[in-house]
Amino acid sequence: MKNEQPPMNDEVQQTFMRKAQLIEQQKLNKARMIRMRNRLSGAIMATVVGSIYFYTIMTVKQEKFLDEIDEPPTNDNSI
Repeated sequence: MKNEQPPMNDEVQQTFMRKAQLIEQQKLNKARMIRMRNRLSGAIMATVVGSIYFYTIMTVKQEKFLDEIDEPPTNDNSI
């Protein structure tokens, strides 16, 4: 005499399947939210880094002190 379990009826199986599907759907929704937050954070960080890079490049282009160093001095004796 083995410990045989009676076969499950369709209603019990469907109940378990619905519970499993619900749990899986909840996990999927949680993963979607995390993925969306990660993408948003990445976009914000990329924007900040790009802005800092662009600002730095524009600031360096506007600096004139290196141009003044390279110019030879002029002698103005016209007084």
